[in-house]
Amino acid sequence: MDKIVKFFFVFLFATILVCNVACTKEEEEETSQYGTVKGIVTSSFGGSQGFKVSLIEPDNNKPVQVIVTEEDGSFCFSNVAVGNYIIDVQKEGFYCIQLIVNNTIVNSNYYDEYEIQVEGNQIVEVDIRMHPNSSYMNDELKITDANGNAIGNRITLQKYTPIIAMRIYNETSQDISWYTRTNTCYLEGARDTVVGDYHGFTGFGMYQIFSDFSPSSGTISPGDNVLITGTINPEIYELDYFSREYNTLSISANSSTHSYSKDIELVLPFVNITDMSEWHDKK
Repeated sequence: MDKIVKFFFVFLFATILVCNVACTKEEEEETSQYGTVKGIVTSSFGGSQGFKVSLIEPDNNKPVQVIVTEEDGSFCFSNVAVGNYIIDVQKEGFYCIQLIVNNTIVNSNYYDEYEIQVEGNQIVEVDIRMHPNSSYMNDELKITDANGNAIGNRITLQKYTPIIAMRIYNETSQDISWYTRTNTCYLEGARDTVVGDYHGFTGFGMYQIFSDFSPSSGTISPGDNVLITGTINPEIYELDYFSREYNTLSISANSSTHSYSKDIELVLPFVNITDMSEWHDKK
């Protein structure tokens, strides 16, 4: 009798062991059919919250999982079936400038979407870096003349104007870094005295509109403003013809979450505007 009882317990133990091994193997096979995709979304101007991250099946273009990032920008897709997926990140006013998958840069130029491969029991790590789109300056960031009068997209220079003055107001709640691009403010022009020599392009040169622009960059605290002045190059008043193409002053600014830009056309009514065909006609 004791031998029978002993055999029974040995048999029962062996059966349980076999069942456990079978179940474990079955669980391993089941879990090997799934992987994980996790990562972080960051912005070059701060603010990682509110980015919509989607994992999309490329065959039917339908998202299988969607996450909206919290303050730290992290996301995690678990129990993702083995296969290929498109990872897509969207937020109004932003575009992707760099995508890193498993510590390898796979795209660093205006990324829209990228296909990743998910393998069983593996983690795909994704680092997505976003950048805000430039937009025209809004009411939060104002540019005026020296007296506070609004400046539109055009400034008309009267002849022999020595300087122009502008104020940039920061009406946002953040510090703003700003800069100007005055190196692109020049005229391609010539004077009547050398029109006869135009065959050899003599006298047709580049003339900087500003001989000085100060300050050309800086930081403005919330509620503050800065006065900037541009000294006009007197040589432009001696021109008789010029090309319209380059007479634009660009001002750009960045806060921690936004970027701004404004182009101001500098109009010189005392100089004739021409293109190459008109220039030859005048010859």
